[in-house]
Amino acid sequence: MTTLTESDLDRRDHALGLREEELRRRELALEEFSKQLTTQHERLRALRADLLHQLGGQRRPQPAPRWPSGPRLSQMLVDEDEWWLKMLGRTTPAA
Repeated sequence: MTTLTESDLDRRDHALGLREEELRRRELALEEFSKQLTTQHERLRALRADLLHQLGGQRRPQPAPRWPSGPRLSQMLVDEDEWWLKMLGRTTPAA
């Protein structure tokens, strides 16, 4: 069976005190970091709102369509019926 001496108890109390101080220090650091983060977030939100306001005031020109709306019909240079008749060796169109 192990016996605790007064020095063991003093060391334990001292170690517990250091841990509590470390926890308090960490909590304070986290609170400070949280405040800084909140402040930065608010600044970014204000900048974003200002930028959107400025962009909203500008008028954008209507963009040109990316693709044509449909095929463009152009006049044929060769009559297809005549070309096929020539290829098939016929002189008159079939009835």
